[in-house]
Amino acid sequence: MKNIAKYTVFPIAFCAALVFLLGGCKKEEQVYEETRLFRPALNSALSAKLNTITIELAKMKEAVSYKFEISQDSFKTAPLYTFTTDTTYLVVNKSLVGEDLDYNSLYQVRVTAIAADPQFNSRPALLGSIRTEPLPSIQLAARAFDVTDVLARVRWTPSGLPIDQVKVFNATDKKLKNALGTYAISSGQNTAGEVIIDKLTPATSYLVAIYSTGSLRGFVDYKTLEKGVYPGDPNVIDLTTNEAPNALDAALTSAAEGSIILLKKGVRYNFPAATVLLSQSVTIKGAYALTEAKAQLYTTGDWRVKAGVTIENVIFDDLDIIGSDPGAVYVFNINNSGAPTIITNLLFKNCTLTSMRGIVRLRSDSFIKNYTISNSVVYNLGSYGVFTTDTDGADKAAVDHIKLLNSTFYQISFIATSRTNSQSFLIDACTFNEFTEAGQKTFRYRGGAGRSDIIKGLTISNSVWGTGWDKAASGSKTVTFKEGLTGTTVSVLNTWATSDFAAVAGSELPGFPALNYSGTATKLWRDPSKGNFAIADAGFGGKTSSGDPRWRVKL
Repeated sequence: MKNIAKYTVFPIAFCAALVFLLGGCKKEEQVYEETRLFRPALNSALSAKLNTITIELAKMKEAVSYKFEISQDSFKTAPLYTFTTDTTYLVVNKSLVGEDLDYNSLYQVRVTAIAADPQFNSRPALLGSIRTEPLPSIQLAARAFDVTDVLARVRWTPSGLPIDQVKVFNATDKKLKNALGTYAISSGQNTAGEVIIDKLTPATSYLVAIYSTGSLRGFVDYKTLEKGVYPGDPNVIDLTTNEAPNALDAALTSAAEGSIILLKKGVRYNFPAATVLLSQSVTIKGAYALTEAKAQLYTTGDWRVKAGVTIENVIFDDLDIIGSDPGAVYVFNINNSGAPTIITNLLFKNCTLTSMRGIVRLRSDSFIKNYTISNSVVYNLGSYGVFTTDTDGADKAAVDHIKLLNSTFYQISFIATSRTNSQSFLIDACTFNEFTEAGQKTFRYRGGAGRSDIIKGLTISNSVWGTGWDKAASGSKTVTFKEGLTGTTVSVLNTWATSDFAAVAGSELPGFPALNYSGTATKLWRDPSKGNFAIADAGFGGKTSSGDPRWRVKL
């Protein structure tokens, strides 16, 4: 027993001593090196009430103050206003900056967090842009048809003192200091609430203001159109004084190479008769006028092209192109077997195209080198879509380079069908909904081996896509997105699809969509089934940068 006690005491004493020694050691404190402050961030979105801007930052306990900078040119030059404060909630108004902020103007905000030691200040944080509200006014905003290249219609709601002057200012003259022109307003014009002003410069932005006895009553933005074409200009055939439905027949029969045929706004003209063959470059254009209705072209068939010709340019500009039957008619349905027929550039600009079987159908020995639809609206197209090449063989029918730009497409059976290769296909800044019906394919390249691709690739950028077209009311809006294109490079950039977009398995485009919107098409857009694609959801991430620009939210 004694031996056992002897050998048990030593370990206990040793452990006690060890605990004492360890407990007596002082723990070394770890010191972290001081670093630069994080960039400031918003606690809530920038907001504006009239011409006052409110900024609310998230609090930073390490910051002793904040340097605010305000710009109107995205800080390309020195800031308009700079001030430092220790508050994270700031109202930018005259009492703060010494002058009134401009109404209806875009400002950018940048903030730097200031540390006790300046070397640890944050880097500047760009917090975004905010537009101040318009000046409360009896003046009405300009509509698309209230301006031409040199004229503008100015409107107001008569109220209070009569409007007796209209003044025009450069768009950059936000303080309205230097009038470029002044127009006296008669009592009759004041009562009517409307006057037309002239002598404006084409393709120029203005501020147009109204006054009562020298007091400003309001101002709105205007931008004139590019320089127009007028009767008497070289190579112009004027049909603005001829409202005969078949006036185009005689005009085209006598038209020289490169002629511009002016049509009167609000008048419907028929497509050329089958005996009037196109053989020369031509532009058919709606003349400028302060009238809402466009000039119309009405087709009950298609426009014929002379066999064997090469035509440099065919341009349709500012027209409503309307078919009689979405199951039967076209703009062009070219079939000139044995005599190659070529249109180098086909352009639809500022047009509405509707109620046709297809816009372009190419059959034997028919070719379009460059096909562009720009700033247009296309809807109610039948089973030949935006274009169809309908003859097998590498050298039989082709559309080489396609561009769909700044346009809206809805209720169409498909976009493209081709039995041979295209060279390039660009879709940029477009809105699509109900864009492929059941049984059709959005991009159908079906020419077989070596003839079913877009050689230089398909690019879809800055666009928004909704659902397929349930034309037969079957309950399904799933689309077959492609056929062929197995060797085609596809690039998809800043392009959204709504939550109810769906593609048949195996028909998807690689990388499509680049971005997903969590709501349906009917949540995103105001009334898509009726062609109103104004953004209804203020939370949509692409509201200022994607889709046809006419529908985007303007900053």
